[in-house]
Amino acid sequence: MVFEKPQVHVPHYPTYAYARAFLGQIDGQSRRTLLDMRETIWRHVGTPQDTRNWTQPEEWIPQTLAGEERELALRLWRGSGGLVNPRHLVGVWRLCSSYGLLEADNRDTLHITERGRGFLENPFGPEEQYLDFSEGLLQLLAIVAEHGPAKRSDQLPHFGEFLLAHSQVRSQNVLSSYWYSRITNLVDRRLVNREGVTYQIAQAGLDYLEQASTRFELQAPGPVTRTSSDLRRMIDEQNKQVRAKIAEALRSIDPFQLEHLIGTLLNAMGYENVEVTQRGGDGGIDVIGDIRVGITYVREVVQVKRHRSNIHRSVLDQLRGSLHRFKAYRGTIITTGGFSKGATDAAFEVGAPPITLIDGNTLIDLLIEHNIGANKRHIEVLSFDPTAFEGETGLAEEPDLAE
Repeated sequence: MVFEKPQVHVPHYPTYAYARAFLGQIDGQSRRTLLDMRETIWRHVGTPQDTRNWTQPEEWIPQTLAGEERELALRLWRGSGGLVNPRHLVGVWRLCSSYGLLEADNRDTLHITERGRGFLENPFGPEEQYLDFSEGLLQLLAIVAEHGPAKRSDQLPHFGEFLLAHSQVRSQNVLSSYWYSRITNLVDRRLVNREGVTYQIAQAGLDYLEQASTRFELQAPGPVTRTSSDLRRMIDEQNKQVRAKIAEALRSIDPFQLEHLIGTLLNAMGYENVEVTQRGGDGGIDVIGDIRVGITYVREVVQVKRHRSNIHRSVLDQLRGSLHRFKAYRGTIITTGGFSKGATDAAFEVGAPPITLIDGNTLIDLLIEHNIGANKRHIEVLSFDPTAFEGETGLAEEPDLAE
């Protein structure tokens, strides 16, 4: 496959697990039925005032579709093991049809093409690399490698410059959507690691980027070399060691000192009037602070738990019941451990005050982000620029004044 430059145009870009599941179920099915099914679903999409719940296909498919359309929808949903929701086919259909992974015969029956078969059977192979190059995933992977660990705000300006040159995307909202679906694809393939709100290239991502960059020319930053790959590996190992030391320190710290550490963190995060309550007289509330929400400030109460095991729903219910005593709008539980499913399910219960849950890993992310317990050091790495030694010197010729 030979192409000169990317042609980014697929919205709602699917994960490749989703795309492969879709291909496996749509092979041999009617193209007309698929398009009619999508049209029927679109007519029932609802309005902002009358929304529909599309998360339960077993419920909405029999209510919305009939005949062959219903059969196809159930095939996609059940045959994929609940992975392919027939409501969300825009991206995967655009990907498979526009890149020739599927084609219809003279009876309008869809079949997987040779290219599609290569995509199915050879993960990270030539067909997948082609899709990654053409749709900007390789470029985004290079951006993460260059700027990671990075947040969304660190990546969007660079990815936006790329889209301006290689797509019709101009809206900031659409740009964000294109970035999100593609970074989700890379995380799903374990080429990028996500920790909290930051993204960092994985070693598998470096290896894949190095391999693919020998076939495709990426917009700056340039191809990843083995030297940069080794450097990233050493940085990753150092970061893991620092995170492990922070985790151990959190597990062994005095509980009252931990509360003061959380108070320091809240101050760094922009909370005001932060107060660590008196030991033993707090009724389960350890830290209080005010945070700006929109144009006003609301009081938030925090319970701090130095636990190795999971926090259960009973702790959450107790905190929620204490909010009124402090005239608080919402609460937060911060633990060095984790949370049970019951606790996470109840955190944003409809009609109840919201309770934010911060587990041990997220707490470490926040401490590192705000330079508490970890110092960030920036390393300058040089890359060779041959253009400075090629072509014109750029110096204007001195005018001839002999006449």
